[in-house]
Amino acid sequence: MKRLSLFLVSVLFAVNSFADDHYTTAVDLVNAAVKEGSSGNASNLVRFATRALEKTKADAVTAPSDIKLLLNNASAELQKAIEHGSLGHPGEATKYAKAAALHIKIVSTR
Repeated sequence: MKRLSLFLVSVLFAVNSFADDHYTTAVDLVNAAVKEGSSGNASNLVRFATRALEKTKADAVTAPSDIKLLLNNASAELQKAIEHGSLGHPGEATKYAKAAALHIKIVSTR
């Protein structure tokens, strides 16, 4: 029984750490997008925001409903950031990337 308990605790810890790593990666990507947009580099913002969007959408698939809502909101903001960045509007794209970053950071602190 002790072995089973230890195994289950280990699995839960690993799953929790795995989820944290996923959200941390998304936060890092969206922060890089914001940095690039703040520097006026729309093309790099789009590159990082696209990777963050892919990560965020993938994480939303298996997330609980409250987390899924935040990730879906972040995805919508990232999509707008990509659209504006693709049009060469880094300032507007950065605003949307910052909004996405806020949603993802909330998720990563849970």
